[in-house]
Amino acid sequence: MPNPNGVPGNLVASHPGNTSRLRHGVYAQRAAPLDDDGREIVDRLMAEPWAHELDAIGAAEIARLVRLLDRIDDELAVGKLTASKRTLLDHRQRLSGRLQSWLREYGLTPAQRAELTARLRPAGDSVQEIMARKLAAMRTEEDS
Repeated sequence: MPNPNGVPGNLVASHPGNTSRLRHGVYAQRAAPLDDDGREIVDRLMAEPWAHELDAIGAAEIARLVRLLDRIDDELAVGKLTASKRTLLDHRQRLSGRLQSWLREYGLTPAQRAELTARLRPAGDSVQEIMARKLAAMRTEEDS
């Protein structure tokens, strides 16, 4: 039976922003703001010469996925494997696939970089030959 003389001033139906049980954030309805490590990831991605200001959205998504996977890994490392940790493993696997997809879109996998390099280099030249020519040109400029 409810208290008819209760204290309505301290009764709150919901607690917006309550993070008392937040450990990894997989079940959060809203994406957590980027922490310092996440902002560093975004800054490094956006510092690339090919990055455009519109790429910040994808860079932030990559950072969120990396940080979320880090928090899941931290949670999985504590204690023994339970049913809830198996569920986290499933989430981790799906998130890892999403991260891999974003990394491919941004050319951040070795295969994507190799493909881009192959498309940009002159026919028949290896990357080592191109780099050797560039170094030689730089040395010639320094000597002048």
